[in-house]
Amino acid sequence: MEKENNLQTLAQYSTIQIGGTADNIFAPATRDELCSIIKEYTSRNLLFIGGGSNLLLPPVIDGSVVLDVNLPRVLDCVGTQVTVSSNYPIGSLLRQLMPQNIGGLEFLAGIPAHIGGLVKMNAGAWGESIGQFISSVLVINNEGEIEEITAESIEFGYRTSNIPGYILEVTLELKEIGANEIEQRFRKILAHRNESHPLDTPSLGCFFKNLVDDEGNKTSAGKLIDDCGLKGTRIGGATVSNSHANFIINIQNATYEDVTELSYLIQNTVLNQTGVLLEPEVIIIQGREV
Repeated sequence: MEKENNLQTLAQYSTIQIGGTADNIFAPATRDELCSIIKEYTSRNLLFIGGGSNLLLPPVIDGSVVLDVNLPRVLDCVGTQVTVSSNYPIGSLLRQLMPQNIGGLEFLAGIPAHIGGLVKMNAGAWGESIGQFISSVLVINNEGEIEEITAESIEFGYRTSNIPGYILEVTLELKEIGANEIEQRFRKILAHRNESHPLDTPSLGCFFKNLVDDEGNKTSAGKLIDDCGLKGTRIGGATVSNSHANFIINIQNATYEDVTELSYLIQNTVLNQTGVLLEPEVIIIQGREV
């Protein structure tokens, strides 16, 4: 089992490039090693980091970290049923499936995330979410044992799911679509993201959840933030993006405190001006004081 305590910081494993240290940093290379870690540390704080596109990491994590970088990547297709390991980047998966005429997940193009995190949070865009394509998931439970959970047992909500444990593999039921059609949709969505999102600057994507009422109607968090005049607002090295108000970007060595303080400022301003309390979509990991 590889213990990566020689790493200086965890910033390299977060798309906003912020993060510090932890008691232990493990990078297991096999399922057995991963199961052993979970079994040993389940009663303590254990944080799993995959693509790091939705985690704001503190200077010192209270507990241990498990990275998925050394775990084997698995991709198996039987018709349109696709089984893929949780550490597979979504961009790589889409490109692998395209020439096989397997599509359906193009709405996730351009998101720098791994499959496990996308499924755990039921990521989505353009009125679709990954949960609608799930057939089953293979997880490691808190006892370090592998078990399969079928879609019927999973509750998917807006940017949330009740999947317990560590997601090891996901089985998806996708669609048979022509490769040219898949590529066109992929490029269109990618181009839109490149035009409207600040993808050239470190961030965690959309920071706050959109509002969804009982009828399923959505109100854009970004529009609320923009309407409150917060574009360009800066604390330290963290700034509200001028191209998309729901992005907090790291423009100059931003710290965890810069981002959290800016997020609180956004929440308080929007609440005072509109009466709406924005809920973070990003998972803010609480740190330990030193």
